[in-house]
Amino acid sequence: QVNSENNGYSNELAKKYLQGLTEETYTEGSKTIVKRVIVEGEVGIEYKKIIHNWGGVYYFKNGTPVNHFVWQKEAIQ
Repeated sequence: QVNSENNGYSNELAKKYLQGLTEETYTEGSKTIVKRVIVEGEVGIEYKKIIHNWGGVYYFKNGTPVNHFVWQKEAIQ
């Protein structure tokens, strides 16, 4: 479900990434980031899993914090 305030962002993701699932893993400082972008038609959704070296794990959907269940359920295809 995409709301109107994220439409511009969603459209930009859809232009930048291929249809379907794209996954990137990279390191920023002391954290590892797994980024998954799912594009369907003209809509793109970005999911991030941020793993800190001290053990903390955080999940985001289009920059908004979500829980592990959302990552597990939605960030796959």
